[in-house]
Amino acid sequence: MVILEELEPGMKVKIVDEWNRFEVGANSAGEMDKWLGKTMTVREVFDDVVKMEEDKEEFADDGWYWNSRMFDRVVADGPVNDIEFEESDFLSMLGV
Repeated sequence: MVILEELEPGMKVKIVDEWNRFEVGANSAGEMDKWLGKTMTVREVFDDVVKMEEDKEEFADDGWYWNSRMFDRVVADGPVNDIEFEESDFLSMLGV
């Protein structure tokens, strides 16, 4: 889960891989499900919801409302940075 107060426009977040739509508050018809597991860009941050860049043409042409339970983690920019590494991966790269 991501702390919304730490997000700023332009930051990238990974959407969780799976959810119970009703528990997280996602669209009950499943229209937001296509974003599961994807990396998205923060467009606007409000008190308890976030608007994303990639879906701004959806849901009333303003995008969906996203909350902290829908985000897995913040993702650094760049194609390689979305890869998860364990500590042992880093140690083996260093030859330790």
